[in-house]
Amino acid sequence: VAAGRAACATAAGGGPTGGRGASYRRSGGAFVMMTYDAQGKAGDSMWGTLAIAKALRQVSRYPLLVLTNTSHFPDGTEVEQAFRKLGARLLPVQRLDLGNKGWTLERWTIAFWKLQIWRLTAFEKLIWLDADALVTRSLDWLFYRPGMWAQGDSWFCKPSLHLHVCSGIVLVYPSEADFHGLVSFAWKIGYTLTAGDQQLIERYFAEVKRSPVQLLSPAEASFGQCAGAAATPLLDRAGHPESGIWGTPAFVHKSGGWDNTVKNSYSSVCFTHDLARQRYYVGDKVINACHFNPLAALWRTQFCGAVADAGIRLPSAAAFCDDGCYYLGASPGAPHCEVPEDGPRSAPASFFTGPVEGTVTAFGRGSPAPRMFFSTADYRLVHGQSVRRVKSAIQYAGAALPHTGGLSILGWVRTFWKQRCQAIIAWDDGKHSVELRLMGGDLLYGENFAGWTEVRTRGKAIADGAWHTVGVTRAAGGAVHLFVDGAVAHTGKLAHPKMEPISGWPRSTLPTHCALNGEVSDLSVFRSALPDKLVAEAFM
Repeated sequence: VAAGRAACATAAGGGPTGGRGASYRRSGGAFVMMTYDAQGKAGDSMWGTLAIAKALRQVSRYPLLVLTNTSHFPDGTEVEQAFRKLGARLLPVQRLDLGNKGWTLERWTIAFWKLQIWRLTAFEKLIWLDADALVTRSLDWLFYRPGMWAQGDSWFCKPSLHLHVCSGIVLVYPSEADFHGLVSFAWKIGYTLTAGDQQLIERYFAEVKRSPVQLLSPAEASFGQCAGAAATPLLDRAGHPESGIWGTPAFVHKSGGWDNTVKNSYSSVCFTHDLARQRYYVGDKVINACHFNPLAALWRTQFCGAVADAGIRLPSAAAFCDDGCYYLGASPGAPHCEVPEDGPRSAPASFFTGPVEGTVTAFGRGSPAPRMFFSTADYRLVHGQSVRRVKSAIQYAGAALPHTGGLSILGWVRTFWKQRCQAIIAWDDGKHSVELRLMGGDLLYGENFAGWTEVRTRGKAIADGAWHTVGVTRAAGGAVHLFVDGAVAHTGKLAHPKMEPISGWPRSTLPTHCALNGEVSDLSVFRSALPDKLVAEAFM
């Protein structure tokens, strides 16, 4: 990114920041965020950072620093110039090596890089903010509090006196000594850390510094799925809380979403401009679930204001910020509501058939639009587990092999094991076989009819203990597309495209070896090769 040391010097010292003796309102404090992408692209965290930059410009007197490695938005707009128009300054992201680690998610490794903010010692105080959040009012009061403060990690909205730290928002005091202390402590206890950077921060200040991080109240910071649970400061004459929505947190971390948000990708469906993720089926109606969440409208106002101020011109953002597309919906193909390849999921911006009328009990059971798609599968397994042995393999009873017209297999898989061969699902009658399997951390689809032929990915890390979406579409002519984590990971063509029936039900193993050591969830088999866009949306 075109920031370098000059931007660092401007942002972290001199200029409007004044000296240590000045009040925090004029010097000494700043907000700080990070948006990193391995390919230097503008991902979800970049869009969230834009929205918060707009919000802070409206409600705060303090500057915003953005750590990033991205130089341009997809339309060519320079990231530095865009954030400059929003009053924010860019700094380069520095990688941190923390030695042995007890976590497996790569995004957690990146999250640990936030430790570098302790090196911005030109500031007396910094407030770290995660990007998947909403700022509803001023947070400047936090700069005046003594000691360190952070959000309480009450994911399931249960009040407790024994909450842990959530690093979605953290008030820190930059210090080279603490930076090196945190890194050193991470090298010492890294293999025990299973809850991310927030666990390290909590333990370091409690165990090493003997100065535990204090927790903000739910009215100050909490998860979006807990909105409405905080006590309100607005009381009637008798001292009772007033009715209505009067306890919205100043910092809302993730919007919330649908079902088990720990496992799926619906934990923050409304703090994104991905309209496809917001569609929801209620009976035969399709609605935008975020129309029922007032915080969604505020996030949208902040995001669209940021995009306009920054001069970013992308069809996906234009469709999201178009009131007609957002509130009224449009059929796929409507030019102004169609999202091309720059979109988050390359899916139509919206197609609504609502509104829904009647009482909640009359709605019946609903489902996000992508999930409804799985009801059309020819076979579906809800959950299965295999423990490395052929005898313990999952049996997909009823999953006949689609051998004419192509096939698609979509599902979720989780394993720690990096064995060279782990079958996710395999049809094998001793003569012919069709297999979708893991090869170390990669995905392989292969067939054996007139000889073995395969298509596989390279350099993936599926066997890391986290849930991953995997899939394959196989066209009648032999074209194969492999999917990992919702995106096309590799394409190829089979040398022998003709398929034949295979008797018996498939299993998560071959007859004598290659048994899966892990779990499979929501695995579906279809009798056609599904379009890439449909697979991407189904995997949200």
